[in-house]
Amino acid sequence: YEGVEPGMDGTPGNYNFKTCGIELYNLKEDISETRILNEQYPQIVEGLSQLADSFRIILGDRLNGQLGTNNREPGRLGFKKEQIEHLAIGKIPSLENKYNNKYSAGGEKALTDGKAGSLDLFDDRWMGFQGDDVIATLNMDKESDISEIKCNFLRNQNSWVFLPKSMTIEISMDGANFNEIFSEKFDSEIENKEAKILTVGKTGLDFKAQYIRITAKNIGPCPAWHPGFGNDAWLFVDEIVVR
Repeated sequence: YEGVEPGMDGTPGNYNFKTCGIELYNLKEDISETRILNEQYPQIVEGLSQLADSFRIILGDRLNGQLGTNNREPGRLGFKKEQIEHLAIGKIPSLENKYNNKYSAGGEKALTDGKAGSLDLFDDRWMGFQGDDVIATLNMDKESDISEIKCNFLRNQNSWVFLPKSMTIEISMDGANFNEIFSEKFDSEIENKEAKILTVGKTGLDFKAQYIRITAKNIGPCPAWHPGFGNDAWLFVDEIVVR
């Protein structure tokens, strides 16, 4: 919060973002972390880096999208986690924009793993995009009969997570020429602090397709009424369901 006004009543204010690398400090003498000691103690930097890497293998690291070998699902009360069966499970989508590593959910495969996200935005099932749109293309490997396509989005405005301002679904036989079969717009910037999962899509379809492209538009900066006004909003997406 250096140089910016903090929030109030539990709502965060604007953040002052800075970029840093691996930095060594003496917290006993420099609690504010103002003097980087990497050059004076390179052996300590190397030793701590190796120790951290060994823990990342076991525990994972959300910042670089690494899953740990000894992870388990967190046990949180009050949030229902749903398992879904559908045709796209295991069909890893290609993404035009990179998700933020803080909310990777384990990478692209998370969007079609049959595990739907809950109202808990930290349940490691939601993929987060900060300021960017979601443009995901699925290859079903062969011509398939399609009757339903839908996708889930999370709203948690207290955490800067907004629903998309629009979503479209397109299908193709060759992966190059797409036809739009569904489009919907949303009043995503209206203030509503209630957490919600929105399922968007269409049932009752009668199409044949090999490729499916879903485009969800991020609202961009947080709206004027929001404490994060001017900063990029988050768009959280999870399971893409195809039947």
